[in-house]
Amino acid sequence: MSSEGLMTYWDERLPKYTGSTYHNRRRVLRSWLDFVEETERDLDAVGKKDVVAWMEWLRDEKKVVHSTINQWKIELSTVYSWLDENDYCENIFDGLKKKEDYDWLDARPEKSKESAQGVTYVTREDYKKLFSACESDRERVIVGSLAELGVRRSELAWLQLESFNWENNEVTIKTAKQSKPELMYQPGFYTTSHKLLLKRWIDGERKAYAPASSSPYLLTGHKKEMIRPREITQIVRDIADRAGIQAYREQEANGHGEDSPRQWAKVTPHALRHSYGVWRAKAGMPLSQLSRLMRHADVQTTHDYYLRFSNDDLKDAYDRYQPE
Repeated sequence: MSSEGLMTYWDERLPKYTGSTYHNRRRVLRSWLDFVEETERDLDAVGKKDVVAWMEWLRDEKKVVHSTINQWKIELSTVYSWLDENDYCENIFDGLKKKEDYDWLDARPEKSKESAQGVTYVTREDYKKLFSACESDRERVIVGSLAELGVRRSELAWLQLESFNWENNEVTIKTAKQSKPELMYQPGFYTTSHKLLLKRWIDGERKAYAPASSSPYLLTGHKKEMIRPREITQIVRDIADRAGIQAYREQEANGHGEDSPRQWAKVTPHALRHSYGVWRAKAGMPLSQLSRLMRHADVQTTHDYYLRFSNDDLKDAYDRYQPE
């Protein structure tokens, strides 16, 4: 029976997850159970039509954005796959097809800014929405550091408390260029407002994490001294979902199907790194200085891969620099 299986999953399987996976799975499962109760459905008799009704309920009653609905569907299907594998019930997602059952779902809201070459970055306006959607100082530090320091996700994970020179608003960044000793440690800078956020995190919320007392890292995991880079990715994607600025690509010719749209999320940690470069280039920062701040070995890398503007940017530049 699915009701018995869900209780077992909640009590025994769910606690084995950690971090954002645990919280996301728990939130989705809670939403599904609330829907079943509110609509007076029999949990042991639900099928794929009830899944579609739940998705429509999320859309119409809870005002959840399409991209988030799509992700929650995937999370719940994982739960029912486990129920099926453990002989509690058949997987109610079997036979569920987008074109036939929920063709209204558009997991690609027109919010993400995509360049002419296919590289995504976040506009300043959408960045403000992203930052406002953060629910904790930990999330604010992650989003703010990616965008204001221009770090890669691994570089953010490696940041240590002793890396910061609070007096000069400077940080020593251990870069991802481990094969090049001369580039292994590079300087970064941050605003006073970001410094205040970092200090608030360090002196407050960070202390609630079990490894915090012994961890040298700025961002700890829930059980480990250092946050995992992939958790940073998951957190950024989840915040973008909440902010309504996330978008996902359709199926591509690489063997992945509709049930793996997370492979093509457009608002990611690396998109925020791109944003760091684009924002400063648009503000007029010399390319040679921007390249140093982005910790590139070759200025050509900055030019070729990070200064890719959207068509709107190119149109604005065209209009701005019209000859008299």
